[in-house]
Amino acid sequence: MTDDQDEDEDIEWPRPGSSIHTVTNNRFAADLTKLRYGALGYELGYRRAAELLYAHMVATHASLDSLVFPLAYLWRHGIELQIKRLVVTAARLRPEELDTKAFNKRLHHHHLKPLWDLAREQLMAIGEYDESCPPVGVEDLEHALDELDKLDPEATGFRFHENRQGGPTLSNPPATLDLANFHRVLRDVHGFVEAANTQVAQRLETDASPE
Repeated sequence: MTDDQDEDEDIEWPRPGSSIHTVTNNRFAADLTKLRYGALGYELGYRRAAELLYAHMVATHASLDSLVFPLAYLWRHGIELQIKRLVVTAARLRPEELDTKAFNKRLHHHHLKPLWDLAREQLMAIGEYDESCPPVGVEDLEHALDELDKLDPEATGFRFHENRQGGPTLSNPPATLDLANFHRVLRDVHGFVEAANTQVAQRLETDASPE
């Protein structure tokens, strides 16, 4: 039992015939047949979960030392998916990029700052990013991504407490983490990347439209 578990809480065991696929309430069933939103659906889910979890933490101030791990993972993974979508969407404006092994190798990992570097390259290639006059906020975004990479370089630090060698997954974590500030910084990063995604998606839609 954890420190914040209600002593009177009943512990239930698996029931005979239980199945995760049983539908008992159609009004409370998620539709997985269409995956209508694709990558965006995953991103929205992780962001919404982070926002809801944070709201619960603010309201209750309970279990902060344990809920910090899912909160941080939800934000980190959601931002990773965002950046990867930005890379792929921008590359669709230059289809030759998508079919190269080098491109795929640079995309299929979990390091946020290198992923953003790839996204920035794609944005520059399609004329949506001017390195001589970078957009406001990009330096702060890159600093936050770099900090996340240093804290959790393999995207496992908020999921597991040990690596395969038995060592800690979080690299030199701070003694304390201001959750309000942490949440705000990553929410702002999410907003910046989402704005870039929207801009590139509009460009892709415009280019695909018949004149």
